[in-house]
Parts: sequence; structure tokens; C-alpha cells
Amino acid sequence: REIARPALFRAGRAYALYRRRGGSEGQVLPDFFIGAHAAVEGWPLLTRDASRFKTYFPTLDVIACWRRPKTEPLLRVVPTQN
Repeated sequence: REIARPALFRAGRAYALYRRRGGSEGQVLPDFFIGAHAAVEGWPLLTRDASRFKTYFPTLDVIACWRRPKTEPLLRVVPTQN
């Protein structure tokens, strides 16, 4: 399935902001396509890098997972800021 034009535009704007803030080139570009596509389609996103996705796609519903001590939950939903 093709990525919708609004998602491509949003990914480009978010990536440009990331680069202006000093972000490096490389493997992160696909993350911006994934985040923008999920945001435009209204899909939640499961990731270990919740902070980056919430920074560049604040309306995106992010479900964060990470390696954790046994006392912490495996998954955490990062609420959308209204």
C-alpha cells in the first residue's frame, strides 16, 4: 500500500525539523515515514523510542515498550497532548 501524500508531506516536515535541531542522517528517516503514516491514518504506534515519536508527531497515540525491571509494566501508553 502506498503512503498517502499527506503522510509523506508530514514526514518530510518532521524530518527537516529533526535535522535543523542537529539530528543525524541515516537510519532514522524510515521512522519518520512510519510515524507520519500512523499519525495520518489514526493508528497507534508501538515503539521503544516513544520520546522521538511524541516530539515530532504530538497527536500520535504511542504505545511504548522497553526492557524493564520486573517491578515495572512491559507496556505504557503515552497519552496524546490536547
